[in-house]
Amino acid sequence: MSAEAILRRNRMNASSSTGPRTAEGKRIVAGNARRHGATSATDPEVTERVLRIILDAPEPTLGDAMFGERRMQVALRLAAAEARALQTETAARRTPIEAPECTAQDTLLRCLLEVPSDTPGLRGIATEVLEGALQEQAARRTAFEREKRLARRYVSEARAELRKARAAWIEHLVEERAPCPAETAKSDFPKQTKNSTISRS
Repeated sequence: MSAEAILRRNRMNASSSTGPRTAEGKRIVAGNARRHGATSATDPEVTERVLRIILDAPEPTLGDAMFGERRMQVALRLAAAEARALQTETAARRTPIEAPECTAQDTLLRCLLEVPSDTPGLRGIATEVLEGALQEQAARRTAFEREKRLARRYVSEARAELRKARAAWIEHLVEERAPCPAETAKSDFPKQTKNSTISRS
């Protein structure tokens, strides 16, 4: 195989292994957290199932909760927060721990070694492609680190909202169980006995 053919082969292999080169492609790479589900809309079916567990009832739907009494709305907030936390944590677990390795540099280094020293033009092209591959790997690693940071942030925000929703639900349950003012006033009013009625007469 000629040196030029070897270069073309290795250049094609390297090009296919360095990931997206366009701005749109890099935007997609940087948006992996969204594609994994971290920022997508919460599944309404999951939210509805959690809502029924919270209310311990098989009937409520999201529509009932949205336009229902305050108890239903507080329960809906908690159900949505639970579903959101589950979704973001699942997406975070799908994010790789380490950045994917790129073999383009090895491929292009072999390419440089295979190109004869008396063909400076080809060596120049190979060097240019290698530099592009290195830049592409740096961009890929940057996007990967950004994805990890975003995944952690989404989980943190979801957990914070879940804590607030749970506190609001507990507060509402306490209010529900507290006696209303009318009942308290009635219980504080002294009961009349038969003897007290007779004594006034």
